[in-house]
Amino acid sequence: MKYGQNFIENQKLIEVIGEIFDSVYADQLQMQITVNSSSYAVKFYESLGFSKTSEEQETDGLKYTPMHYCPLRMDGLITG
Repeated sequence: MKYGQNFIENQKLIEVIGEIFDSVYADQLQMQITVNSSSYAVKFYESLGFSKTSEEQETDGLKYTPMHYCPLRMDGLITG
């Protein structure tokens, strides 16, 4: 009887771990980092995995390039 009880407890543990994994994965899907890069730093941010979201812009005399980073896109798990 003890073996069966351990099996059930292990199954419950596996389910809990699966739920935690699903929760963390869902959070990662929503995670995104954005920056407004100077023209001098665009290549640096691209080397870190950032992508341009539009071309260079200017606001109040300051030029910048909007960029974003999504870890799961870097892993090829999601696209777009």
